[in-house]
Amino acid sequence: MEKQTSTRDGSGGVEKNSEWLAEKQSSDAATQPEPTKEQQSTPETLCKGTCSLGNKKPCYPNTTGCTPNGSCEGNCHMGVQFCFLKDECPTWSECLEATTPSQEICDGKDNNCDGKVDEVDPLVGKECKPTTTTPCKTGTWKCINNTRSCVATQPQTEKCGNQQDDDCDGSVDEGCVATFSGTGKPGYKDGPATNSQFQDPGSLTIDQQGNLYVVSPKTHRIRKIDPSGTVITFAGDGTQGDKNGPALQAKFNDPYGLVFDSKGNLFVADRSNFRIRKIDPSGLVTTFAGDGTQGDKNGPALQAQFTSPTALAIDKQDNLYVADNTTLKIKKITSSGIVTTFAGSGSFGYKDGPASQAQFEQLSGLISDGKGNLYVADGTNQVIRKIDQAGNVITFAGNRIKGYKDGPALQAQFSEPHSLAFDNKGNLYVTDTSNFRIRKIDPAGNVTTLAGDGTQGFKNGLLLQTQFSVLYGIAYNGKDSLYLSDTTNYRIRKLTLP
Repeated sequence: MEKQTSTRDGSGGVEKNSEWLAEKQSSDAATQPEPTKEQQSTPETLCKGTCSLGNKKPCYPNTTGCTPNGSCEGNCHMGVQFCFLKDECPTWSECLEATTPSQEICDGKDNNCDGKVDEVDPLVGKECKPTTTTPCKTGTWKCINNTRSCVATQPQTEKCGNQQDDDCDGSVDEGCVATFSGTGKPGYKDGPATNSQFQDPGSLTIDQQGNLYVVSPKTHRIRKIDPSGTVITFAGDGTQGDKNGPALQAKFNDPYGLVFDSKGNLFVADRSNFRIRKIDPSGLVTTFAGDGTQGDKNGPALQAQFTSPTALAIDKQDNLYVADNTTLKIKKITSSGIVTTFAGSGSFGYKDGPASQAQFEQLSGLISDGKGNLYVADGTNQVIRKIDQAGNVITFAGNRIKGYKDGPALQAQFSEPHSLAFDNKGNLYVTDTSNFRIRKIDPAGNVTTLAGDGTQGFKNGLLLQTQFSVLYGIAYNGKDSLYLSDTTNYRIRKLTLP
């Protein structure tokens, strides 16, 4: 047999073999029969390895939920593929109508196809909004009887001191008394509420930002407590005297009553200086009324004289009212600075009628109701008096008998009522000092006990279980709380209204 060589010269080899292969392919093609017309138009003859039109087969597009032999768990089931014509070629469709694992939810089904039912609902255990039967408590989603349910704690009796809305009324610790500031030890110390100290907390007032101001007669200072309870010294250098200027350099002498006007000026009854002092929003202390001489004189504010200015009140026109306790008169200082006698004949006693003829015994507290009426706590007369817009003095509450009795206002009894505060519903609150209670007079004229069990002491908690020592100042925060100066407990107490 002749051996072929694989060379690229003209003697044969690869070139001859290539010619032979080309001739053979041409000869083979000539011997093949031509395809019929039917064979030319059938897709299967053009698309090798495809399906037959109309056929179908089971399928499953996921690796979990069903096995290749068609065995499935839970909600999962096999799908189907159909053979259809695509681009003139029979082609298998996508897997249709198959159900693959989904997020498990509480519906009594095995949604994630793991052989378990309702075991991992993503909301179960998380917070949910309450229904109408649970009006405020945040609930927890639970899976109950194949249904997702918001299960919330039902309203309970309010518990004091836990900072929770136990009874679901939208307020926290309402109907409770707590210590707002003060350690209970007498002294002078600013700082956080729990570390602060007061010597003799007295009259209270609140500014438009919710800061509480406390007068301390013995330390000749005004303290300020912000809503978080932090205490600072607002005015007074702590020494007895009579000096105007920057608030912390100013001197007072036995300051007593406090009240703000609509412009943010704080007025101070500087009792033993026989003056009314003003602290403007910049912190500057000036003398607003009184020449510094003890006496009873009306006229221009800086020429007027007072004997013992104590309680203060202000009306909507920024007229200032001063309880001048030694003369037993209520003085009015207009916003333009003129002092007049508003009520009181100057005689010790008890008499209603025209303001100029009325008699008082002890002008403990004053407050305006914003409607032109002035209310007076007449302490040793054991009554609350009212001076109406026409200038008539009437007895508003109390039967003049020292005691303790709730009921219709004129049948009720008080024991040395001292300070007054209105809320935004028209309820009048009274510090009933020697009854160790807070009394409430509603707009209908009914007197009830708001707080205090009648025992002198110190106890926080539910309103009627609390105890106070000597209650002087009271102030309403404009929202939901009263602040109380519990003087001989050396604390400021907070009463959250029910």
